[in-house]
Amino acid sequence: MKKRSNPSRQRPQHPKSTARPAKRTGRTAKSSKETPTKERRPDKVVAFKAGGRNSELTKIAGSLRFRGLAETAIAGALQAINAAACSPPLDADEVERIAASVSEYEAGHEAAFGWLGDVEEDDPQFLAYPYIVKGALTVLDGNMGQGKSTFTCAIAAAVTTGRPPPFVDDIENGSVLFMSAEDDPSRVLKPRLMKAGADVSKVRYQEKPFTLDERGLTLLRLELAANTPALVVIDPIIAFMKEGTDGNKATETMHFMVQIDQLAREFDTAILIVRHLRKARADHAMHQGIGSISISARVRSGLILAPHPDDPRKRAVAHAKSNYAEPGPTIVFEMQSTGPRSHPHVIWHPCEPELTVGDLLAPPDSERGRPPKERETATGWLESVLRKGPVKKKVLDGWAKEEGISLPTLRRASEALGVVKSKEGKASVWSLP
Repeated sequence: MKKRSNPSRQRPQHPKSTARPAKRTGRTAKSSKETPTKERRPDKVVAFKAGGRNSELTKIAGSLRFRGLAETAIAGALQAINAAACSPPLDADEVERIAASVSEYEAGHEAAFGWLGDVEEDDPQFLAYPYIVKGALTVLDGNMGQGKSTFTCAIAAAVTTGRPPPFVDDIENGSVLFMSAEDDPSRVLKPRLMKAGADVSKVRYQEKPFTLDERGLTLLRLELAANTPALVVIDPIIAFMKEGTDGNKATETMHFMVQIDQLAREFDTAILIVRHLRKARADHAMHQGIGSISISARVRSGLILAPHPDDPRKRAVAHAKSNYAEPGPTIVFEMQSTGPRSHPHVIWHPCEPELTVGDLLAPPDSERGRPPKERETATGWLESVLRKGPVKKKVLDGWAKEEGISLPTLRRASEALGVVKSKEGKASVWSLP
């Protein structure tokens, strides 16, 4: 509804004056002088340095793709930004690959998001339950020269033959892809696999060394699409990070790990990455591996290999992280060879559920400054407790902690006594023989 005008509130109309107003002088005239313009400074260009150039250009390409630009336009824009802002600039071919990779996605946001109600539920699948997950990443950590490669070859051999090792009920039968930066294929990899009983006709390997930058990831994707291995071994993972990547920075390693994880999901394959352990003691077992904690955060299963604390001839593999199932018991094996130039083969021993990752990573008694009689004291205490009858291991752990006895010392005391370890449901029960 239109409002009516109120005549009483209207201002009186005055005739327009035709006289030109007098020219003002004084302070007002002074303001009519032109203000001198400041000299314009050139725009400051922020340089994208080595290690961050790919990720920054990928972000820009994603933004342009979201706005509907085609590959040619994205490539042209990236080439210009690369020349102006990257220090030093990436190769033109590398920039083209970034544009091509990002252009594979649909423009807009619809392809990037979805309704959870439309997702079909699915149970996690395993290559070797519960240790190695399908469609995800598993990490194997261990010191150099302790048997990581021998262990991975034994697992790979089981995959190629379909004969599971004794610590799992079954294992997926299929081909294996080895990406090894350390092992020569003719002198080390093939002989070691043959010693493990592998069907080497089902094993692919990386013939030429390359890092998993944009080009390397494309090559890996093409290999996975062509052969679809059941297992991929990347050993060691740090060696395959693109040039300039700081493996200790979460911001740089996380993007790298996400890209590899996406390949595992896309092709529903198990990717086992291998790392060395750092010398310094970490606050958590999964932080003991070299590199950023983002590596441990991205994997769905984590294994730690170390010498057996009670028998240096044996190796133990503890299940330190398990997102999709209850952790498996600690795997125990021994490496035997027929001569100084012969590659070792694995002899599996029974699993030891009571052997924890803390036991494997605990420093020797001499380094911990323990009194010489500490284990003897723990043995006497344990014997006196068990004389009263069987006790659940979890209860014993609590009592031992109150007495100042560490779990590794308690376990060694149990072995000195020949303690009988049985099961009561899911609980472990200790008793004297």
